[in-house]
Formats: sequence, structure tokens, C-alpha cells
Amino acid sequence: MSEEVEIKVFEEAPVEERLERIRKKIMEYAEKQASMILDEARGRADKVIEEAERRAERKAGEILRRGGEEAEREKRKIIAEAKLKARQIVTAAKEEGIRKVFEEARKKLEALASSEDYAQTLEKIIREGALTLGGGELEVVLPEQHANINLNLEKIAEEVSRKTGVKTTLEKAKETVYATGGAIIRRKDGSLLVDNTFEAVFERREKNLRAKIAGILFT
Repeated sequence: MSEEVEIKVFEEAPVEERLERIRKKIMEYAEKQASMILDEARGRADKVIEEAERRAERKAGEILRRGGEEAEREKRKIIAEAKLKARQIVTAAKEEGIRKVFEEARKKLEALASSEDYAQTLEKIIREGALTLGGGELEVVLPEQHANINLNLEKIAEEVSRKTGVKTTLEKAKETVYATGGAIIRRKDGSLLVDNTFEAVFERREKNLRAKIAGILFT
């Protein structure tokens, strides 16, 4: 079975040039976010540790009369707790950075879904989904806002028939799907489908995308 189409915002070989431009814009955004987010988080983390060290010295002084070893142990405990809190601050900041990049990616895809040449992108998404299903009698379920978009489904069906060797028909389904963009391609008998809506693609790719974004933002 051929690979399902993926909106490869963070891949080096995206499905088309338009998505490559989106990928570059998002990566530029990610790199700008990285230094700002981490600088702020590390600044807060350093303050937590500095305050803990001062508090530890005061606490150690208070209990010093009970023995130097106990005072040192209490000091180490306070500083260790502060370092843990500092790490949590930085980790939370990284997660926030990743969330912001995902938000930016979704905004870019929303812009793509409303662009003048979106129909061409959508036809590619449908073609890849039809190939994944191996051709046959297929339906395309579109987002409501794209239900009346002009698509050359007959031409796509001919290409899929030629590549798969299976006579293929494609028509729009009567119902729609709630999605920003993309489409669901399914067999008319309902036995199999490929969900290539933008939301489904993001969900399938989130773990891998998250690792890629983290690698760019924080290494």
C-alpha cells in the first residue's frame, strides 16, 4: 500500500513547493522563539536557585548550633529542591515553545486552505489518498467550507486507474467533515478510508513533529 499523503511541514521533502515554504517560515519562527523562551525561563530558574541558596545559608545558620553536619544536610536539601523547581520551569517553558510552534503551523495551514491555489494542493491530497486505497469506487469527504470547491475528480480518477490498474471513480460525498482543510478519501462501501484532513495528519505526526521541533528549538 502506498504511503498516505502527509502535510510534511517539517520534512525536507514535502509534497510540494508551497508546503516547503510553509516549513521554512515555521522553522524561522521556531528559532526566534527558542532563545526568547529559554532565556526567560533560565533567568527565572537562576533566581529560584539563588534565592534557595540564600535561604539555605540562613537556615543552616539557624541550626548550626545543633551540629555542622545537620546544617549542611539541610542546606543541600533546600538547594536540591530549588534545582528541581528550576528544571521544572525550563521544562514547562520548552513545552510552551513547542505549543506555540504547533499553533503557528496550524495558522499557516489555515492560510494555505484559503489560498487561491489551494485546489491544486487538495487534488494532490485526494490523489495520494486514492492511491493509498488502491483505487476503485471512491468518495471524497470535504470540509463544509470547501464543499463547493472546483476539483477535477475525473482526471484524478483516470490517473489513479492508470497507476493502480484498477478502474477508479471519484465523487464528492453528500456529507462534510469538520476540518480546517484536506479531505477524507473512502471506499463507497465504507470498508476503508484514508483521513488526510489537516487535523488527522497533525494527530498522526504529532509525536514525530514534536521531537523534530524540540530538536530545533532546544539543542
